Amino acid sequence: MNNLILITRPKQFAKKLASQLLKANYQTFLFPTITIEPIMPVVTPDLALFKKLIFISQSAVEHFFQHTRLSGYTGDVIAVGRATAALLTLHGVNNVIVPAEQNSEGVLTLHELQVIQQQNILIVAGLGGKETLQTELTQRGARVEKLAVYQRSKPQIDTRELKTQWSNISTIVCTSGESLNNLIDLLHPQLGEELFDKALLVISKNMLNLAEHLGFHTIIQAATAHDDDIIHALNQWKESYD
Repeated sequence: MNNLILITRPKQFAKKLASQLLKANYQTFLFPTITIEPIMPVVTPDLALFKKLIFISQSAVEHFFQHTRLSGYTGDVIAVGRATAALLTLHGVNNVIVPAEQNSEGVLTLHELQVIQQQNILIVAGLGGKETLQTELTQRGARVEKLAVYQRSKPQIDTRELKTQWSNISTIVCTSGESLNNLIDLLHPQLGEELFDKALLVISKNMLNLAEHLGFHTIIQAATAHDDDIIHALNQWKESYD
């Protein structure tokens, strides 16, 4: 079978995954369906006022540390997933809390977020996006603020080179619902049902349900968005064909 993997992550994160896939004997084609652009906060909050910080994504970590540092911070630092936690560790943040279910719903099950009345909580995220965390934590009695440090957009991409490689692609890797929806918008008008003939790797049950609804025939679910989990899922799927 072909082993060319189409990576739809933003460019800065796609390159790291591509490097790891190359070590695992996969070839890659980068086709970022999301562009990440930094936002300069109007006011950087006083972190000492917050009992907990929640980082929604790797992009949240990357762009947060362009503006500030966490030296001396004594509250809880929570990451939605392992990949986000790993990036926090690279920035010198220790004892990062990660939920077993690595998404917003999993964060809400954490012991540290069950009794939070009158606590100040800061969510570091992108502009827009789901408000699940902020809404639920507010209902639990916390005072919640959101710090948007980046914004996402759908890029304009020249697809001519991709079309020349399309027959060699075995699997598409998507790690967010937005990247998957953008993929459909960018490629379905040109490829039609051929798009759904490729295997699609996703990283959550919600994404799997979305992929099924969109019409993909072969869907692989990795445990998390961490590079190691993506490669493990690809290897397992490949072995089932060998």
